[in-house]
Amino acid sequence: MCFLAQKSLSFGQYRTADITIFTVIATVFESLVTLAATKWFPDQAYSISFVYVFVSLVAMRWGAWMLVPSTTCALAYCIVLGAVWQMYVVMIVGNAFCVLLLVLHKIIGKQRIRDSAWWTVLYVIVAYLCISLGRFLVGLPMPDVTMQASLNGILYDALPAAFALLVVLICRKQNGLFEDQKHYLIRTQKERDKQIRQSDIDEE
Repeated sequence: MCFLAQKSLSFGQYRTADITIFTVIATVFESLVTLAATKWFPDQAYSISFVYVFVSLVAMRWGAWMLVPSTTCALAYCIVLGAVWQMYVVMIVGNAFCVLLLVLHKIIGKQRIRDSAWWTVLYVIVAYLCISLGRFLVGLPMPDVTMQASLNGILYDALPAAFALLVVLICRKQNGLFEDQKHYLIRTQKERDKQIRQSDIDEE
């Protein structure tokens, strides 16, 4: 998605376009995997979710804007599932607990998280734990939701969390994909300026 940075866009326009693209992709993928799990392969014990992947990526790129894909993924899941209103509340509000990732930004720092595979692993795990905790806490007061069912939901998402770990670790190897975008734009501008200066020197 970093190709957008090369276009003649203001920073705000770039951010809007970038978040929109990530959100659309996240929502489509979440809809498809939910449809596959509920309609096409209902007998499978586990399924994949993309919410942890895109929450982690957008959180690193844009901070609290991670709430956009976290919300649309929750909506996509509930709509495809044909969920009752209580499930909408659990998923939307529970997913919003991902905002706690901002604490890691303050304590560790985005660049340090990005530069270290181990910090990246912790980052995705915390995203999983925050969302799982959110869903658990929101679900407990709901009628017909038992503690055992809530705990089963946390265990059910262990595979999607492991999948997210793999995807995000791959993404951090791609230039600018798992990186704060303000830092990325400044870094790439400096690199271009350096190349221009070096080209001028070579021509002399």
